[in-house]
Amino acid sequence: MSSSTKPTMIIPSYEDVLVAHERIQPYIHKTPVLTSTRLNEMTGAELFFKCENLQKAAAFKVRGACNAVFGLTDEEAKIGVATHSSGNHALSLSYAAGRRGIPVTVVMPRTAPQAKKDAVIGYGGKIVECEPSTSSREAVFAAVGLDSAINLLTTTFSADHSGLDAALDIIQIETDPTTNIATIQNVLDGSSIEDDITDSDDNQAVIMVDVAALTTAVTDTQAIADLFNNFAAAFADGLPTSASIDNFFAETFLHEDQAKSQFLTDITTDPSVIG
Repeated sequence: MSSSTKPTMIIPSYEDVLVAHERIQPYIHKTPVLTSTRLNEMTGAELFFKCENLQKAAAFKVRGACNAVFGLTDEEAKIGVATHSSGNHALSLSYAAGRRGIPVTVVMPRTAPQAKKDAVIGYGGKIVECEPSTSSREAVFAAVGLDSAINLLTTTFSADHSGLDAALDIIQIETDPTTNIATIQNVLDGSSIEDDITDSDDNQAVIMVDVAALTTAVTDTQAIADLFNNFAAAFADGLPTSASIDNFFAETFLHEDQAKSQFLTDITTDPSVIG
């Protein structure tokens, strides 16, 4: 998850490791430790190889993913999880979330190997594609509100102008009550995907996101929200003066044949407009 502040590092204790081992044991392989006489001779050392290539999702990262996913409370888990990754972390989190039966969304570069994408989808993950750069991954992840790790079809949202709420302004969702098919459309470019909201395994679709257009849309939406909030705040303590709210209106402003000056006079002298 992205954050504007640097998180405090917590060093796990030996007891934490034991708890984590117990938590993830049902969901991982006990992979072998192998040796190689030839490599020992070449290096002059005794080498041991922990074969995590034989692990679930073919990556050691599945251990951390399982510990994180199964360490969530039921309340946290039902919201779902999300990440941005081009490969093994995406697979590992999708595997862990699939085992717990919770939603998982992954922002992946469009150039990621198709085998990795297929594996994410196979584990039950939903993919949002982005351009192949770390900055694009993070921008898409933030812009579509995945810090909240939500299910766009079933979650109730509050109008707090978060990244998620801004993202909803560019996502249009229509549901057919007869077929239970939801159509999710990116209103910026018209692309869309369909999803059966009664089937938790219907995760085969991928929707592309234009990160530049989306980021601009989110920024514009926030600017508009801030404008209205600031305008409303001007009336919080009673009627404002015309001068204090003059900058909210263009010189060409016209309301029901009223020019800007007359409109400002009316709304700053009429107590009924407060609230």
